[in-house]
Amino acid sequence: MNVSRTEGARRRGFHVHGARRQQGTILVIVALLMFGLVVATGMAADAGAMYYQRTRMQVAADAAALAGARGLAHDPSRAISLAEQYAADNGYQLSSADVTFPASSTIHVTVHGPAPLWLGRLLGIATPDIAASANGELQTVSESGGIRPFGVPDQTFEQGREYLLKLTTQSEVCGNFQALAVDGPGAAAYRQDILDGASRAVTTGQDLATEPGNIVGPTDSAINQLVGGDQTPFAQAVAEPASTPRVMTVALLNPQQWANVHGRSAIEVTGFARFYVIDAENGAVDARFIDRVEGSTVAGTTAQYASRLVQ
Repeated sequence: MNVSRTEGARRRGFHVHGARRQQGTILVIVALLMFGLVVATGMAADAGAMYYQRTRMQVAADAAALAGARGLAHDPSRAISLAEQYAADNGYQLSSADVTFPASSTIHVTVHGPAPLWLGRLLGIATPDIAASANGELQTVSESGGIRPFGVPDQTFEQGREYLLKLTTQSEVCGNFQALAVDGPGAAAYRQDILDGASRAVTTGQDLATEPGNIVGPTDSAINQLVGGDQTPFAQAVAEPASTPRVMTVALLNPQQWANVHGRSAIEVTGFARFYVIDAENGAVDARFIDRVEGSTVAGTTAQYASRLVQ
């Protein structure tokens, strides 16, 4: 009888200790599960925060790139200023290294900053840097070109025949080389008018000032830059003048007055004509006649620009 009671006590003690061990095991498992849940929740929160910040950064980069591209219509410093302003408006500061220009009409903007990690900070993990970037491009959506700064004495022209839009030393006439100061005197204004067309509207009967001197460098460099690698044939240029930069509108000048031009002089415009530029060499601009321009006025160059995001 005593033996049975002792055995029963042992069994009851065994069950009590076993239950306690089971409870301890369950507590450990629950603790591990809770830790895992906390880690998973923290990771999800960090991922969400990083995604949200990355989205904000992309918005800031896009806005800065678009604004910077519009600034390229003026100059790169204006583009940088606008990019910095729009990035700051969206909560981010740009350094000088964050703005680059892959091409003359393209701006590249990078926005970056530390990732907002909650779990990472709790676990002592180094905060990574995340970034977003965008490219903005300036495009000309519409443009009308003014006359180029060349004056050709009015005469009977033949379509397809070659004429000199600008003379050079070997063909000097009265100390003048057929260059015009349409938008003002000086080589810089002259070169810009070759590239873009004069911004000033010109009308028949109006006097234009001649630009004295041969101006070889600005002439050759501007024509070569304008024409580039364009291979448009003359026949296509006649049919579709807007399809090639080789087509130029120039002023026709009073031939009687032209005979007496010396240095900087005023000379009457008698009309306008379009020419297909062949090349420029040593200051001489060789071109083929296309046609006379109808109308008494050629408007100055105007352009409308648009910026867009590009890859």
